[in-house]
Amino acid sequence: MIERGSNEMIGVTKEGSVAWVQVKHPPANALSTELLTQLDERMTELSHDDEISAIILHGEGRFFVAGADIKEFEGKKGSDLADGGQALFNKLESFNKPIVAAIHGAALGGGLELAMACTIRIATEDAKLGLPETNLGLIPGYGALSD
Repeated sequence: MIERGSNEMIGVTKEGSVAWVQVKHPPANALSTELLTQLDERMTELSHDDEISAIILHGEGRFFVAGADIKEFEGKKGSDLADGGQALFNKLESFNKPIVAAIHGAALGGGLELAMACTIRIATEDAKLGLPETNLGLIPGYGALSD
């Protein structure tokens, strides 16, 4: 495991040519700005690592990723929050190595959008996938309904 500090939200473990990338932001692994920044940094590192040929993305605890961190919505412009996520997810969609989303528990909102940006998705039988913001009349912010 590559350890970077106590506030690390993205862990990386290498097993042979596979990198396991773990989202670690309890209790729901919500996508905060800091988490997205760390994910971008780790993925950039892995894109340049010639020993790694595939990446498995998974969540720690009960959830894959249960959406965006709604605590960040207060006082921030929604489009600013969405722009960063969209840029990262576009990067993942065209990544130079296959990324497998290993989904368990909830993959909701931004969490499902993250999984959709991966090359392939594998889910447990009891996984819950959805875009609940659409029930409130909101468009998914990270681009799930674009193109």
